[in-house]
Amino acid sequence: MKKSNLLAMTCLSFLLYSCASGRNARVISEEKITTGMTWSEEDRTKVLAVQTLKITPEASYHWIRLNGAEKSHIHKEHDLAVFILKGKARFYFADHKIDVKSGDVIEIPRGKIHRAEKKSKEPVEVYAVFTPPFDGKDHHELSEEK
Repeated sequence: MKKSNLLAMTCLSFLLYSCASGRNARVISEEKITTGMTWSEEDRTKVLAVQTLKITPEASYHWIRLNGAEKSHIHKEHDLAVFILKGKARFYFADHKIDVKSGDVIEIPRGKIHRAEKKSKEPVEVYAVFTPPFDGKDHHELSEEK
């Protein structure tokens, strides 16, 4: 198994254990342990705030804060794995919706129309992994909500 895959699986296992056991989730990398983000006042007013944690040749890793509902969009060239760290949300796809909570993981393949909406009082925080690395350009909003 490649070193990056082993690290990702280790991180996933710990995240799931932490969320399921009611503990604060932690993101563990070789460099450090991240136990939560400090969000600026500006980030706290945004519907969606993103802090990039790491970028490798294979993937990019982000801590995302959702405080509302994002618009339907698509990533044409990126697969996305979303680990729910805190809160509850509803993910909408073209043909169905699914409710998620802390400890859940959603895989969103490239080309899949999606959007997320906060369903808890507190903001939803997620750990998101894009493959290949995401530079912010492959986010295409749709003109109609689906």
